[in-house]
Parts: sequence; C-alpha cells; structure tokens
Amino acid sequence: METKIEKLFSLLDDWRKLPAYQLERRADIFFALYLPEILNQPPFEFGITHDNIIPEFPVRTNKMFNGKPTFRSNKIDYVVVSKKKKAVYLIELKTDENSRRDEQDRYLEDAEKETIKKLLKDISEISKKSKSKEKYEKLDECLEKSGIKESDLSNSNPKIVYILPNKEIENPNDISFDDIIKILEGKNDGVSEYFIDSLKNWQND
Repeated sequence: METKIEKLFSLLDDWRKLPAYQLERRADIFFALYLPEILNQPPFEFGITHDNIIPEFPVRTNKMFNGKPTFRSNKIDYVVVSKKKKAVYLIELKTDENSRRDEQDRYLEDAEKETIKKLLKDISEISKKSKSKEKYEKLDECLEKSGIKESDLSNSNPKIVYILPNKEIENPNDISFDDIIKILEGKNDGVSEYFIDSLKNWQND
C-alpha cells in the first residue's frame, strides 16, 4: 500500500505537469528542510542551521505609483546567513528550466548591489505600511535570530545563488539537482529517497 509520503511526492510529480500548477511554491519546504546539509558541504561550507534561513525574504521594489514611491516588495525564496563566511546569500529556487525570468534576475541583481543595512531598512519601511503587523514582527524575530543584523554583516552586500535543475556553466557556484542528489544519497530518513526520485523526475522532464 502506498504511504502518505509516497502519495505526496506522487501528487507533486503528477500535478506539476498541469499548466497553472506552481511546483516551486509546494516543493520549497523540502529544499528548505535540506538546505543546511546542502550548504554545509563543500564548496559552500556555510556552517548554518535552520535558524539562519529566512524564507520569502521581501525586497522593496523601485517602482513608483502616481509619482510616489510604493511599499510593495518582491520575494526571494530564501535568505541564508553564514556567520562562518561573514556573508548573506539570496537563494532563488527553480524547479523548471523555463521558469527563470529576466525581470526576476534584475531585481535579484538590484538587491545584490544594496547593503544588508539598506535591505533591512526597506523591510522596516514596508512593515510600517503593512496591515500584517504581527507577521512583520515575526519576520523581525527571525531576522534577529538569523544573525543578519550583526555589525560585520550589515554593511556587506548579499550574494546570489540559484538552485536549478541543471547547473549553468557561467554560474559554477549555483546548486544543481545533481549536487543535492549526491549529498542526500544513502540517507534513510523516510523522506530523502522519495525527494531524490522526484528531483530526478523534475530534472529530466
């Protein structure tokens, strides 16, 4: 009989083929689950835990509305804080080769040019205008716990890393599904083997 975890990945594998189904939004928790293991291996060796990971990190847009600045934001899949490397990384997840967009690349590149202090200041400004005060308070707690506010990081610029089905030659520091599979092979935790099988399916279709 098919277990619940088998059924979960079976549904992800099947439903991702539908035109409006966004696999990245459903699968991001599985990538997040393994991010410390992935990023604590060479060549990264970040020395992180889940406390150093912030999902859906808001980056304020530069767009104007009626001649006035807006307080809207783009969301980056994960921000990872490596105290060991004294660096902050903007990590964007792509489960489909065709889902990468020029506009998204641009706002990631724009964020890379800003200091961490500026990005955090923008979040503070967004939170003042937001109706979701409690969620921004929770975000602030996570930011504090992650170490991103520490002085040796706040004046630095973040770096971009993509997680992609296949690594692009011009970006050797990005993470491919093959990289993740090699790290997780042999694990018997009830999830890894199914995740690996799905990664292979998502990579090859």
